[in-house]
Amino acid sequence: MGSGSQVTLVITTFDRPDYLEECLASVKHQTLTGFRLVVLDNASAADYSGVLDRFRELPMSYVRNETNIGAAGNIGKAMRRYSDSKYLTVFHDDDIMHPRMLEWQLEVLEADPEIQFVSTEYAAFDDGAAPPRRIWGNVGLDIEVYEDQSALARSLLGSGGLCFGSTMYRSSVLKQIRLDEERFSIIWDRPFLLDAARLGTSALIRAPLVLYRHHPGQDTNTGSLSAKNLIELMRAYRTALPSDWSRADQQLFYVHARDFLTRYGYARLAPEERIGAITFVRKSIRNKVLRVRDVRPGGLAIMMRADGKRALPAVIDAARGARRRLSPRGRRAAGDQHPSLSDRGQARHPEE
Repeated sequence: MGSGSQVTLVITTFDRPDYLEECLASVKHQTLTGFRLVVLDNASAADYSGVLDRFRELPMSYVRNETNIGAAGNIGKAMRRYSDSKYLTVFHDDDIMHPRMLEWQLEVLEADPEIQFVSTEYAAFDDGAAPPRRIWGNVGLDIEVYEDQSALARSLLGSGGLCFGSTMYRSSVLKQIRLDEERFSIIWDRPFLLDAARLGTSALIRAPLVLYRHHPGQDTNTGSLSAKNLIELMRAYRTALPSDWSRADQQLFYVHARDFLTRYGYARLAPEERIGAITFVRKSIRNKVLRVRDVRPGGLAIMMRADGKRALPAVIDAARGARRRLSPRGRRAAGDQHPSLSDRGQARHPEE
């Protein structure tokens, strides 16, 4: 195993000294030693002095931003500013790491110079509940390697168990990619990893080495999101898969896209960002991330309830109408009544 001096661990934080205390306690028990530790505070109003004093034995630097640059901005700053060591991990203050997480990740990267980054799985727990450390009783170093971007995309679409905040990167990777918050907003993390996977192989330790806390203040609950962001995320997955994708890839992608877009994503949008269920479905099909056959009454009902339309007959009628309007026969029958749909035929993949 390589030296811990090759590793920088940055913990990003904002107004959560109590969470940071639990996080730093898990850092204190890491079996890897000698790494550089930075707490990057995003202009918190909270007083961190008590927490920092309790961990004075750690090789820790505390850096506070003058202004709040947003959660993604703070993570991006950590990646730019502290990529002078060989390896970098940017961890979140509200999570807890397994004692051997850093040791095992460094071992993976040192053993194979082709691996650009290594992540781990996670186990979620609700704020106020005891972290489920008991699940760590039998974990080991079980590695899954992804040879290219497509292999990583298949894993993300299939299991979704990767914890972005656990990732240890070769710092050289971070100098070749960028965090695209403008395109993806708060769901930029998966596209970021897919972009990094273009540069070589990647790996996942198939063990929940991060205890991931669910709480009201986390970015996924407070950050802004638009219909365009949802569609762009699915486009990033689609781009990562081969252009001559197999039927298995199509099935994997469209099942995930259908569930994410119609059963979760649209309802997650703020009211002012909802563009109407049918309009959203049309845009998704036009962008090749949804198919006509994926328009189901159940998913449409969820979206229409989010729009404030609760009548079941209206949902069924809308589903049937959407299928008619979005099908090739429906578009021909509509003729000049719907000129904006005239190019829909090009939106369908030739293998569908």
